Amino acid sequence: MRSFGTAVVIAGLLITGLAALVFADPPIVNDMASLDLSLIPVAALSNQGKVEATKTAAARLQSQWTIFFASAKDAFPGDKEWARGLETVKEGITEAVQAAQEGNVTKVHEVLEDVRNTMEALRERRNIVYYLDGFSKFRRVLEKTTVFLNGKKASDLTDTDIRFISSMVPALKSSWASVQAANLNADLFHLDAANIAEIRSAMDAVQKNIARLESVAPGGTPEQVFDTLNLLKPSLKKAFLMFAKI
Repeated sequence: MRSFGTAVVIAGLLITGLAALVFADPPIVNDMASLDLSLIPVAALSNQGKVEATKTAAARLQSQWTIFFASAKDAFPGDKEWARGLETVKEGITEAVQAAQEGNVTKVHEVLEDVRNTMEALRERRNIVYYLDGFSKFRRVLEKTTVFLNGKKASDLTDTDIRFISSMVPALKSSWASVQAANLNADLFHLDAANIAEIRSAMDAVQKNIARLESVAPGGTPEQVFDTLNLLKPSLKKAFLMFAKI
């Protein structure tokens, strides 16, 4: 007959094991992170217009995609939408790699944006929690807030523009709060303590810029609103590109 102490130890081990199963990232999430660690550099380098570096990074992406596809294609047996989605991603990566070889970095960036959106949609429909999707969701809210600023100067802002920007602040705050609250698995993205500190610092800058926008948007001058809003994209980009490892 087992002693009470032994039973407690066994129960504790069972509970610990269950907790590990609940909170550990499933293999498909690890594979997705590995793919992104190859994809993000290509997107970043192509956006910077670095042709040769984009070609090199695109070749690495192609290799990583082959590894990912071999693992992911059977992740959801019988799920035709998953299979079609992966084919769409495969076509996109093939197109991006070809464009990289041709030196068309603008096309590379555009195609990879579609690839990331497709992957995000595939995860969302299967309730796969993935850290970087929070950044994408926030960026879309930010783009909705700033889209009409393209080609404008501060002096072009109207009272209607400023009221709209002010009305978007709650959505910006809520979306970014979700990013900050999400669990960042350092091992998943091969981050060390210094990397995490840099990411947190960049994320804090985004938060401060949102707070600053909230303070000036209701009644600030066009210059104050324009300048503050234009700080948000660089601070977000800095935080996100910490995952690029380029």
